[in-house]
Amino acid sequence: MSGLDDLTREELKALVLKLHETVQIQQREIAELKAIVAKQSKRIRELEAEVARLRGGRPPLDFCIKPSVPKKEKGPRKRRKQSFARVSFVATKVVLYGVAVGKKRVGIRLMSVIVHLKTVCRVPIGQIKKLIWTLWGLKISAGEIAEILHDVAQFGESIYDDLLGSVRGSPVVCADETGWREDGINGYIWSFSTPDVRYYTYRHSRGALVAKEVLSKSFVGALVSDFYAAYNFYDGVK
Repeated sequence: MSGLDDLTREELKALVLKLHETVQIQQREIAELKAIVAKQSKRIRELEAEVARLRGGRPPLDFCIKPSVPKKEKGPRKRRKQSFARVSFVATKVVLYGVAVGKKRVGIRLMSVIVHLKTVCRVPIGQIKKLIWTLWGLKISAGEIAEILHDVAQFGESIYDDLLGSVRGSPVVCADETGWREDGINGYIWSFSTPDVRYYTYRHSRGALVAKEVLSKSFVGALVSDFYAAYNFYDGVK
């Protein structure tokens, strides 16, 4: 063997004694493991007997794998006498009541009614849904109504910005604010009015930062207010 030929007689004796000692240690460990296995096997048999006793003397259930069943070839499906599937009919007449925006199925007039009911009349979306069904027999979901409200707000964003520009360029602006509860949260509606324009914005704050943001440094006209402290920042004519 490689390396053993170079060892002396005494070194070989020491190696053999060491290997013999190692074998004895491993044999003792194997005996201990066998005793543990025998003890565990005995405990398993006791538990199986206890389970059988609790089940009324029945032997424990054997776990098995259900054999796979070969798939049968499917033949042609039989037609039912009555089908509840949705049937598509060809339209015989197309009536246009208005112009629809994008790919929406409702026209501009109905969108305007929905926005008016929600913002001006403060009608909940659920009631708007019921009202549309009662008046026109049109089923429209609450999600579609919410999407219409978002789209109209997006379409009117440029016009809204133009109104703000008109307010900032007006020689006279009347400013006021009042409490407004939105989605169960208290807030304030800020009003900035000129002889020709009414600009409203909703904020949770009643502080001067809102008035500063709306009027900005572009406004140099006369500011009409109720002497509320939020407008004291303005150094122009009041």
